Amino acid sequence: MSARRLATLLLLCAHVPSVAAQQPPMQWSSLEKITRGSCGEGAIADVIESAGRLNIRIVIDGKQVAHFDVPLAPDGSGTAEFPGATGRNVMVIPAGTGRRPMTNARLDGACEWSWSPR
Repeated sequence: MSARRLATLLLLCAHVPSVAAQQPPMQWSSLEKITRGSCGEGAIADVIESAGRLNIRIVIDGKQVAHFDVPLAPDGSGTAEFPGATGRNVMVIPAGTGRRPMTNARLDGACEWSWSPR
């Protein structure tokens, strides 16, 4: 086997484990419940988790009120600010993968919510 052919084969083999390690996107939804303040509750978050990020779409009464990405740290945790139905918010994702509880709060501190996977 020529040196060039061997180098090409080794290069291809080096990429196989990284491709095999990628997981398909996971999808789930969460239901919002107010934990502090007098803002509403009952929104639904449709979540798509892929390598390094969550894509979250928040719906209230069938109407989309927010759509944003949360970049994830290697442990699966992350935070992101987003404009929501009640103003500027921050979403907090705990470490882990797959269905997990989330929290968010208005930046002015008036309301906080918890999100339970459904």
